[in-house]
Amino acid sequence: MKAILLAAGLGSRLRPYTLHTPKCLIEVGGKPLLGWWFDWLQEADEIESVIVNTHHLAEQVCAYVAQVRTRYRFGIGTRHEPTLLGTAASVQEYASEPPCGNDVVVGLADTLVQVDWPAFRAAHRNLDPCYGTLLLFRTEHPRECGIAALDGDGYIQNIVEKPVAPSSDLAVAGLMILRNGVCEIRPTAEDLVGGVLTHCASVPRGLAGVELPGQVLDVGTPERLVRARKLVGARWS
Repeated sequence: MKAILLAAGLGSRLRPYTLHTPKCLIEVGGKPLLGWWFDWLQEADEIESVIVNTHHLAEQVCAYVAQVRTRYRFGIGTRHEPTLLGTAASVQEYASEPPCGNDVVVGLADTLVQVDWPAFRAAHRNLDPCYGTLLLFRTEHPRECGIAALDGDGYIQNIVEKPVAPSSDLAVAGLMILRNGVCEIRPTAEDLVGGVLTHCASVPRGLAGVELPGQVLDVGTPERLVRARKLVGARWS
């Protein structure tokens, strides 16, 4: 199985931290966010290769990957985007690269996710959605997230990106397993949630959603970065 880590964003909301450091290399708990992802993927023995896309301060990301790639059993490659493709187009392009299995793991490299891989993978297999399974979590900031509505069987009925009047606090986290059918959908917006996943959710049994024990930490603003550093320093290894 292949994994795609989306790491090319400008990190505008996290300035001034990201003026000289790409957001995916911001340190939390003494480790760059990208390092947390690589370590987590190492536990998922099905992952054979990882693609990291780059744009902002790309040379730093490439240098970090070159420094750590021998620590991991899977191959790590970078894909530079001179002009940002947008997360929807990035996922579709890299998911269609060989090797092309039916499933691909997609992670937002600027989010901290620590959940049980076997449980997530099992949920995806058991629910068997048409397009993929999304990790969901409870957020304190629903107006700034993609908010999902679940039916009684674990399938996502709809996703509303950054709703003015949120219907719940159940948000799309930065981790998903997508099926290669998403590459056939014409994006209606640049971002993955608004451009592709909202369409997938409109199809019966198109997307599954699952909450799991563990941690999902958004580090998208300076305030949340400070909070994440406190939480990780106190509770994580």
